[in-house]
Amino acid sequence: MFSRAFHIVKSFILLGTKNTAADLLIQWFGPEDLKRVVGGERWWQVRGLDGIDAEWIAEKSHLRPESDHIDAGRKYSEEERLLMSMEQLETTMLYIHGGGYYWGSINTHRYQIIKYAHKIRGRAFTVNYRKAPQYPWPCPLHDVLAAYLYLIQPPHDAAHKPIPPSKIVFAGDSAGGALCLAMLTVLRDLGQPLPAGAVLISPWVDLTHSFPSIHTNTATDIIPPHGFMNKPSVLWPVDPIKEGGRVLPTDAEKKSDSTPVGSKHQLLSNSASSIPLKSQQKTSLFDGGKCDLTGGGHGRSRDQNRNPTQPPEGAHEKSWRCSTGNTVPDTVLCYDRVRHLHSILTFIDGQCPRRQLSHPLVSPILQASLGNLCPLYILAGDGEVLRDEITYLTHKAANPAEYPVREGVIRDGLRQKENAHKFSTPTKVHLQVYDGMCHVLTVFTFTSSADYAYNSIAEFAKHVTQRSAEYLDRYPFLVLQPIPGSDVPSCAMNDRSGDILMIRERVDIHGRVRSMEPKEDIAALQLRPSEIGIIKEETLFKWLEGQEEWDRRFKYCATKVMKNRKTIEAKAKSIIKKARQRGLSLAGESDDLVEMPIVGRSSAVYGAIQEDRRWGPLDLVDEQPPPTAIAARRDTRLLCLRRSIYHTAPATHKTIPRVKTVDVVLAAFDPNDSVSEQQVRTGMRYIHGMRMWQSIVR
Repeated sequence: MFSRAFHIVKSFILLGTKNTAADLLIQWFGPEDLKRVVGGERWWQVRGLDGIDAEWIAEKSHLRPESDHIDAGRKYSEEERLLMSMEQLETTMLYIHGGGYYWGSINTHRYQIIKYAHKIRGRAFTVNYRKAPQYPWPCPLHDVLAAYLYLIQPPHDAAHKPIPPSKIVFAGDSAGGALCLAMLTVLRDLGQPLPAGAVLISPWVDLTHSFPSIHTNTATDIIPPHGFMNKPSVLWPVDPIKEGGRVLPTDAEKKSDSTPVGSKHQLLSNSASSIPLKSQQKTSLFDGGKCDLTGGGHGRSRDQNRNPTQPPEGAHEKSWRCSTGNTVPDTVLCYDRVRHLHSILTFIDGQCPRRQLSHPLVSPILQASLGNLCPLYILAGDGEVLRDEITYLTHKAANPAEYPVREGVIRDGLRQKENAHKFSTPTKVHLQVYDGMCHVLTVFTFTSSADYAYNSIAEFAKHVTQRSAEYLDRYPFLVLQPIPGSDVPSCAMNDRSGDILMIRERVDIHGRVRSMEPKEDIAALQLRPSEIGIIKEETLFKWLEGQEEWDRRFKYCATKVMKNRKTIEAKAKSIIKKARQRGLSLAGESDDLVEMPIVGRSSAVYGAIQEDRRWGPLDLVDEQPPPTAIAARRDTRLLCLRRSIYHTAPATHKTIPRVKTVDVVLAAFDPNDSVSEQQVRTGMRYIHGMRMWQSIVR
C-alpha cells in the first residue's frame, strides 16, 4: 500500500561532498587530536563504494502535476523529474536511523520514514552511513555530516536545488539520535548553519553507561542486560579467543614487604592467567564504584594516603601495565572482592576503542556545553535503559551552567574548554517521557503512544520549518503558542528573566500529557559531574557474564574464525605481491622499485584513478586505526583492498596494474570478496513494530 502511495527515489552522495565533510571534521579535531584520539586523518576516509547510498521519500498526493514546475522542452530522467517535483514541499526531514552503530539501514527504517513523510506533508532524506565494526567512529559521523552538506550545498549536477537550513529538520533514533546531536555540535563549533530543529528519539548519548537506569530498567526494556552479543566472525569480535583470558592482574598488585602472606590483602601472583569471573564480586571501587578508562582524563581526586591497591597518582594520564610487563593501551581497571586491581583486556565495543568512549562526539552527554543549538524535541520511554541519560541531556542543554562536564573532559580537550564559556545560551528543549514504553517507542507503531509521538514529531517539524525566525525565537514549540487565558504552560521551566528554558512532560499510554515531577525528585539529575562518563563496575561485570557464556557457546566457531583469518591474510599478501609485479606504483615511490607488468594473457587496465578518492588501504603506514577498522586489516573482506588497486584507485596511486581474467573469475566466487559497507536490499517489503525487534533479539 505504502509503496504505491509514495515516490521513493534512490540517490548517491559522491566523493566530492564526502571530502568537504572530511575537511570540516579535520578542522574540528585539529592535528593533535587527529593523531592522539582518532588515530589519523586518512583511515576513516577509506571506503569500498564511491559514495553513500541515500533515498528521497515523498507522498504522491502531496505533489502537484509536473507541468506546473518542470520545463517541457527539456529531457529529464524519471528520477530527476521526481526529485524536481519534490522541490515544492516546504519541509525536509533528514532522518538518521539507529541500530547501535553496527546494524540497521534504510530498509529496516523505511516504514517509519514513510510515516514521517506522510505526516509532515514534506520530503524525507535518509542515508546508509557506514557501520561498525568495519567502519568505527568517526566513520558514521563523517557520512551523516556529508548527507547534510549534500542537502544544503549539493554538487552542480545534483537533481535537487540547495535546501535552506531553515527548511530542514534532523531526526534520528538511538544511535541515529546521538549522531544528530554530535553533528549539531560540530556545525555549531565551526560556525556552519544549523537546521531549523532536531528530533531525538531515545538518543544513545552515553556509551559509557554511567547512569542508573542502565541497570534499573533492564526488566522493562528490549535491550538485553549484557548488551547485544555477536557470534564470532572474521569481522567481529577482534579477539574471539582471548589468549590468557579477558581479565589480568596489574602491576599495582605486586606484594609489598609489609603485607603478610595469606592475609586478605595479599596480592595475586605475577602470572598472566585469567581471573575467573565467578571468583570476583561486584563491589564498589574507589571514587564511588567506578572503573577507569585508560588514556582518558577523569578528574579523579588524588589521595596521598590511599590504599596500596588503589591506582597511583596520575593513573588517568597513562596506560597501566599488566603483570606481564606489556603496556595495555585500551583497558578498563576494576577491583575484585579483596580489592585486587585487574585489567579488562577485551575490546568490548565495536563502535570505537574504549579510550574514545568518553569523547564528546562519541558520548555527547560529555559535551562541555550543549547550548546555542537549534530547538530540540526529545522523546524517551520511561522503561528504557537510556532514560536517565536522556533526561540529564535535556536539562544540560537547557541550562549549560547548571550541569557542567567533569574536569577530565575539559583538561583533555582544548575545544571543550573553549566551548564551556563560548556557548552559554540555553538551547530550547521539549522533553517527553512516555509511560510504559521501552527503547525507541516509535518502532511500536500499533500503540497509542507511538501514534501520539508520530503526530507530535510531525507538528514540531512543520512548526520549526514553516515559521519565521522571529516567531520561533519566542515560540519554539507549538505548546508555547499563545492560548486564550493562559500565558505559559505549567510544564515549562523559566529562567530568571522569564524566558522559557525547556518543557518537561510525561505522556501516558493513551497519549495524555501531564507535567513532569520536579527536578529534585529525579535521581539522574543529582549525579555529580565526576560520576558521568565513567564505566561502572556493575556494567562491566554484566557484559563479562554475557561474554563468558558466548565464549562457551561458540568456542568451536571462534577457532574456525581464527583459522579463516589466517587464510584471508595470506590472500591479502598475495594480492599486494601480484599487484606490485603487475606494475602497481604509489605516489612518492621511485619508479625503479616497480617491476615490469606481466605480459601474456592479462587484460587491459581494469579501472581508473579517482582524483576525488583521497586515500586507500595502502596509504595508512603512519596511521593507528582501531583494530576493527577494515581500512587497515588484511584478515577480513578483500574487495576494499582489491578495488583500491585494480578498480577505483585513490589519487595516491600512480598506476593501475593489469589483472588476469582468471583472477577476476576467482574473485567473483570468493565469499570474502565483497564491499563491506554495501547494504544488500532485503526481499521483504517493510518491517516494523515487534517483527523487527523479534529478529534482533533472536
